This record gives sequence, structure tokens and C-alpha cells, in this order.
Amino acid sequence: MKKNFIIKYTVFTLLAVVSMSTTVFAKENTVTDKTNKEMQQIIDKSKHDSDELIKNWDKLKVTAAPKTSRGINSINSVDSEAAPNSVGSAGDILVTPATVFGTGPITGHAGMVDLNSDLTIESMTSGGVRRYTNDWKTRYTKALCATVKNADPGQAVDYATSKIGSSYNYNFLNKWKTDKFYCSQLVWRAYIEQGIDLDKDGGNAVLPTDLVSDKIDINWRTNY
Repeated sequence: MKKNFIIKYTVFTLLAVVSMSTTVFAKENTVTDKTNKEMQQIIDKSKHDSDELIKNWDKLKVTAAPKTSRGINSINSVDSEAAPNSVGSAGDILVTPATVFGTGPITGHAGMVDLNSDLTIESMTSGGVRRYTNDWKTRYTKALCATVKNADPGQAVDYATSKIGSSYNYNFLNKWKTDKFYCSQLVWRAYIEQGIDLDKDGGNAVLPTDLVSDKIDINWRTNY
């Protein structure tokens, strides 16, 4: 009985999230049958690509040990309690293919390690772009941390920091907006600003799984 309740509650919550995201999207954009279809295609693609990444998880190669950069940035930080579950260094990207509540109907989530590696900069539906405690080692069952090749991580963090306080972007079809951001769009934008396109398949949307390409070096991932 309890198991059935949990399943029903989870399904209800997922439907509520999708419904809420669609409603906000409709308020902020001109909605047509074409855009509705394209939105659904993006949602379906995110699920498919996340499933594929999970299926091939053990094939992801970790090429270097992660570095840390604690204590550099204390402005507007949250109390991280030394963040024993933190991973990565400034500018590293964080990706999970898991279903995450609070990030809209897209499957997966992405974020960036702040100058102080006890913190991250992420965009979620509940608060838009803001700092969070870096607990990615234990937050998700599947997650990875990676360094972007040939990039200036400090510049990427500076860009993401400048967008703290921005609202969540429910229009997943427009990764080009610079006043609102969804999770992977924020990470992508922080690096496209310096000429590095992390969206491996292009298009108007950038999914969390799109960030996992030959332009990054994975320095940590979960082993289960």
C-alpha cells in the first residue's frame, strides 16, 4: 500500500512540474502547435539521452583527479559546513542524468563549481540562478564533474556569478536568452562567451547530457 502511494505521489508530482512549466512557458511566449510539439520533442530527447548516458555510464573515462579551490570567494556565499561532499574546482561543470525535482520537465541537471569549491552556481525552478552547497558527491546517484578543455574557468565563473538572481528560463527552445536561464543553458552560456561551444549537437536547446562531449575531461564520477 505504501509503495503504491509513493509511486502515485511521484507520478502526480512529475505531472504537476510539467504542467507548471508549460503554464509559465505559455504566459511568457507565443505558443503554437509547432512550439508545443518542439517542446515535447525536447522533453522526450532529454529522457532518451539521459537513459543512454546511464546505460553507458561505466564507459565514461576519468582522466584526472579533481582539484579543489576552497575559501577563495566568500561574497554572498552560503554556510557550506566545509562541504565534505564537494567535488571539483572553479569552473568545473557538474552533470547528472538523473530525474531531478526542481529543474523542470527536462531529465537531468547541470551546474558549475564556484570560485570557492564548497559552493556551486546552478539554476533551478524554485529560485532561478543562485549559489548552492556543493554536495554533488552524494546529491545524485549518477553524477560527474569535468574540466572544460582549453578554457578560462575563472572567466566562466565570473559570467555565471554575474547572472545570480536571474529567473529560471522555461523556454527550453531558446538557449540564447541572457536574462533567464535553465540549468544547462547557464553552463553552456558561461563557456560560449569565450568561444567554447559545449552543446555537442547544436540546435536551439542545450540539454544537460549535451555537455558531455570530447570538449571536457571528466575528473570524477559516481561508480554506481
